[in-house]
Amino acid sequence: MISRFAGFAAAAMFACSLAGCTDGESTPKPPVMGGGHDHGHDHGHGQGHPETLAGAYAQVTALRDTVRDAFKEGDADAAHGPLHDVGHLLEDLQVLADKAELSDEAKATIKTNVDTLFESFGAVDDKMHDPEEGSDYSEVSEKIDAAIAAIGTAAGPLAEGGEHDHGHDDHEDGDHDHDGEHKDDDHDHDEKPSAGEKKE
Repeated sequence: MISRFAGFAAAAMFACSLAGCTDGESTPKPPVMGGGHDHGHDHGHGQGHPETLAGAYAQVTALRDTVRDAFKEGDADAAHGPLHDVGHLLEDLQVLADKAELSDEAKATIKTNVDTLFESFGAVDDKMHDPEEGSDYSEVSEKIDAAIAAIGTAAGPLAEGGEHDHGHDDHEDGDHDHDGEHKDDDHDHDEKPSAGEKKE
């Protein structure tokens, strides 16, 4: 009898703990780190993983604008999907910043502000799932704007595509110089006979 009661109690505790995990963890976690739900949104928006720091920065900035405008217009549903996308974008941005040719100080600044964005966007999503939790967008908007601006400043030209532009310019300059060398050679070649004629 005792063992049967103990077994029932254990089963009840397990069911309660499972329900607790579902209620307590699934609501806050999907927004930022999202799993399968995020993956679906990525395909829905037609955006893959950014390949450059500039691309990641541009996507995070655009996502911020979408969320901000949605709340400004009172359309919380339009902000919900982007809030679930932001986690992957911030992870990509952090990875690309770590790989970039930036100073340790700049990388530390970017990491600090990426963490701020995780917390701020996560708080907004928490509020959407539970009115008693998290923060309204208006409460964290200044913090979000400041963090994005700080990341842009720390990344410098790389946040604006400077890395790609630099390579493109080098390539064009190289082609120009190469053509110039050929032109100079041709010009010298043409001038040599005339110089010889003068000597004669």
